Amino acid sequence: MRKQIDFSKLTLKQILFFVSGLGLSIFGMVMSIILYASNLYENRQEFPVSLSLNTAQQICEDCVLQDGDSIWLATDNRKIEYTDISLVVSVNPRDGSQIFKNESSFVVVNLRNQTDGVVYYRLATPDKQIGKEASIVIQKIGNDVLDQASSIVIRQYSGIQFNPVYILLIIIGTVLLTLATRKPKDAAKS
Repeated sequence: MRKQIDFSKLTLKQILFFVSGLGLSIFGMVMSIILYASNLYENRQEFPVSLSLNTAQQICEDCVLQDGDSIWLATDNRKIEYTDISLVVSVNPRDGSQIFKNESSFVVVNLRNQTDGVVYYRLATPDKQIGKEASIVIQKIGNDVLDQASSIVIRQYSGIQFNPVYILLIIIGTVLLTLATRKPKDAAKS
């Protein structure tokens, strides 16, 4: 059976607990989400690229991808979305092993991450090329021209990070909310 709370009969102390608990819980959750989303990846290498050229562009000649690396497009805004632009990423290992190729369209965005005013779009995660010396080539496909500063970024997955202070704020806020919704002892007797 669900407990009904009569907010008109709350004491001043309960109202203060309710407002404080709600504020602390929301603040802790929002800050935890911001911390989580902004620290998932760390930029290792960055190479400028032109989104107005349809020719293949050599991004890196002697790159060595590490475990957890992925290849991203970095732009200043989200203008590339819903254009007919596609990017083909080729990772060509120097040892002659299999070439990795992946095409990314921006009509439907698979994974986007925004940090410090830069929008990142994941283009590829070439897991089989980890530890091999390789060249990375990007080719733009499509008629749309996008004249904006862009770059190809090799990003390292940093893992999930939590701040214990924000978790503590959520717990304290939840306790305050619980205390605010409990009946006062004198009201429970009557």
